[in-house]
Amino acid sequence: MTETNEIIKNVSLSTWDYISPGFEIIYPDSAFPNMILEDPKSSYWPYLRPEIPHNWYVDRQEPFIGFLNRDEAHILYNTALKFAGKKALEIGCWRGWSACHLALAEVELDVIDPVLAKEDVNESVTTSL
Repeated sequence: MTETNEIIKNVSLSTWDYISPGFEIIYPDSAFPNMILEDPKSSYWPYLRPEIPHNWYVDRQEPFIGFLNRDEAHILYNTALKFAGKKALEIGCWRGWSACHLALAEVELDVIDPVLAKEDVNESVTTSL
């Protein structure tokens, strides 16, 4: 975890990658080579709220489903830090972005997600984590 925290010191986040003040910041992007920026207006999902000025990251292989934004991921990470060493369960990890943030907080993580039955998704998540 020290490596991840050291890396962030040299990263400049864009204005649209807001992270709430007071949070410990991590930057595991290099573990997600298929994560790209997408225009939220290209999504047909009615709950996306494209008017909210956060960058919308997606997996290039399925660009119609987004990841948590940086602030949401850091809410997970900073909350999980309080439970380091404890068991945690995540129901639905999509491509592992949220699971990565939980695991970096050093919780003992189990993940349940039917999409992990797809070989390519399972391989992608396993590689990222």
